[in-house]
Amino acid sequence: MSPDRLQRFLDAQKEGGTYGRALAELRAGRKRGHWMWFVFPQIAGLGHSAMAQTYAIASLEEARAYAAHPVLGERLRECARVLLGLPGDDARAIFGELDAVKLRSSMTLFARAAPQEPLIGAFNDEIILPGGEPSPPVGAAYVFTRSGSTWAQSPKLIGGGEEAGEGAFGSSVALSSDANTALIGGPSDNGGVGAAWLFSNPASPAVVPAPAPVPVSQAAIGPILTKVIESNRTWREGKALAAIASKVKLPPIGTTFSFSLNEQASVHFAFTQQLGGRKVKGKCVTQTKSNRRDPACKRTVTQGTLSFTGRPAANKVSFQGRISRSKTLGLGRYTLVLTASNAAGQHSTPVQLSFTIEK
Repeated sequence: MSPDRLQRFLDAQKEGGTYGRALAELRAGRKRGHWMWFVFPQIAGLGHSAMAQTYAIASLEEARAYAAHPVLGERLRECARVLLGLPGDDARAIFGELDAVKLRSSMTLFARAAPQEPLIGAFNDEIILPGGEPSPPVGAAYVFTRSGSTWAQSPKLIGGGEEAGEGAFGSSVALSSDANTALIGGPSDNGGVGAAWLFSNPASPAVVPAPAPVPVSQAAIGPILTKVIESNRTWREGKALAAIASKVKLPPIGTTFSFSLNEQASVHFAFTQQLGGRKVKGKCVTQTKSNRRDPACKRTVTQGTLSFTGRPAANKVSFQGRISRSKTLGLGRYTLVLTASNAAGQHSTPVQLSFTIEK
């Protein structure tokens, strides 16, 4: 499934700070806004309004992708944790009669999509310091136990890295089959090399601090891309060629892609675009006169690529739309996919950014 299928949820949650307001309403114990469909998504077919159809989950595959998404999945778990912490057990008191049914549909869907998830990571979580003040984000993982059909939270595992809030403790989690050992990853800890913590039999304490991290060999993991951002999501097209930026003030035209590497690596940029087409024999192809009456579809087209040698530190690439001296990206919305590879042939996990070029 194309990652762009989930972009509609990210856009809806971001617009006007909707997700932040939704979370505040949940913590207050009363839903007031209109955000149910894209904060607690449900399977397609349960609603017929434009909102219901736009944010319906089409399949278990899409539900699994949503649950595994680093932003959407974490937000869904965060909302679930807030609900579990509220007094009482009647969802109708929080959501009203109709939205309580939607909540149940959403939770049923994701229980099927990710049925074996008794350990949940929360890499931006906080702890409460003496005096009641929240700490900077340290990251955490929550352990859940099941009794019959009921799940309950037991221990909370908290981060112990030296880079609180930046080490991303809780970004990845794993639990042994006997539930006696938990492995929590912090991919940005240890100067970007990453770290992992082993918890043995975390059962009785309410909050379990992290032990010393398991040593990680940088040579074994290859290049790591972190802190990938862009300076502008919407920008006007210019004529300058793409180049790793020096420390000078950037012009207002174009954008700057920023990323960090833990070692020298070749960084590959692929600029893709979603274009309309027609579905022919199970494939989405370019529309022609002969297939123009076939079902419409969306296809992902790579419009250009670039490669740079990145240094083991923060890197910036200034970009104004030019792929080469003779080729320029046209107006429209694009997805940029970044991948790093080293001399040993090891590859990073691809990272995506989206942007729009306007006239």
